Amino acid sequence: MMRRLETVSPAEVCISAVTLSELMFGTRMSREQERDKAALDEFLRHVAVVECSREAAEEYGVIREALTWREVKMGAHEMLIAAHARSRGLRLVTSRVRKFEDVPGLEAEGWE
Repeated sequence: MMRRLETVSPAEVCISAVTLSELMFGTRMSREQERDKAALDEFLRHVAVVECSREAAEEYGVIREALTWREVKMGAHEMLIAAHARSRGLRLVTSRVRKFEDVPGLEAEGWE
């Protein structure tokens, strides 16, 4: 993913604060905390972190309702990340596109 990030302008790439919280949790749980924290810090040099907004919270409600009625299982953090992207009209870049394919109106792109 870092190689791919280096091909785009930092102004074009952002992550949700929800995504950052998940990444920080991952570094805390790692057996290689110092190495992984350093890698995260390097990654963060290439992206902006976007705070969640009321609009993202409203989109979360819409998405959760739609998925609940369709009996689609998705974790709360994934729904929040999807809602955040959708509320800002952004494409969601992920290595797990399939997890997000049931979210209506969300554009997702796979990056490895």
